[in-house]
Amino acid sequence: MTEVKIDSVNRPWVTSDTAALHCTVSPRLLAWVEDSVPVSSFTPRVVLDVGCGSGGLTFHLAKIVPRVVGIDLSESLIRETADKARDLGIENVEFLVADAERTDYRTITGEPIRMIVATLCMSDAIILRSSKALEQGFPFVFSCIESQQWQESGRSPRFAYEAEVLQHRLETSGFEVLDLWLERETLEFETADQMIDDFFDDGSLKGRWHKDGRWKTYVDYVKAGGRTFTARSHLLVNTRKG
Repeated sequence: MTEVKIDSVNRPWVTSDTAALHCTVSPRLLAWVEDSVPVSSFTPRVVLDVGCGSGGLTFHLAKIVPRVVGIDLSESLIRETADKARDLGIENVEFLVADAERTDYRTITGEPIRMIVATLCMSDAIILRSSKALEQGFPFVFSCIESQQWQESGRSPRFAYEAEVLQHRLETSGFEVLDLWLERETLEFETADQMIDDFFDDGSLKGRWHKDGRWKTYVDYVKAGGRTFTARSHLLVNTRKG
């Protein structure tokens, strides 16, 4: 098993921190992606961004590879991101509505895939689809949520992984794990109001937690004196198809 390297930070909460903090793309992941791009080997092949969302990683890739295809299940996100690409004059990207867990990636790109990337969009099904789509030696580079993120809510996010379980899934699917990092950011608060009202000011995550019961667990934790929150806990994985 590849050693899990840990980059863990505890820091005071500041007013610019919100519950969306966990969505940021790691500079370490971007560096791995760039290092995996020997440009001469890509022509005329394509990079696939699975669960591309608003296109942060897709647009970054568009600067360094000939063609990028981003897929996401959200029609509204795909429409908005495609419009953004047109507004920016980025012509070597394509955004498609597709279910990453059910789609045969080889059928949607029209040409062989040289690399697959993903940001906080991962499941066993996506790992298997990626293994089938990639030729031997080509990279699969991604981040996913680690099981301790939001632990104060009493429940891990959907599709969160423990590091050992993720390694096993990758290796049994034919991938060699080259690098594996855990990046974790724990926020420290002074008051309960900061944790309950200020940090969750946009309401979207709070609404989901109300529906599934996590909000009550979280508020009980805060009322009992809890003043830290695991805002971001991500596994970053750099692999090659074996």
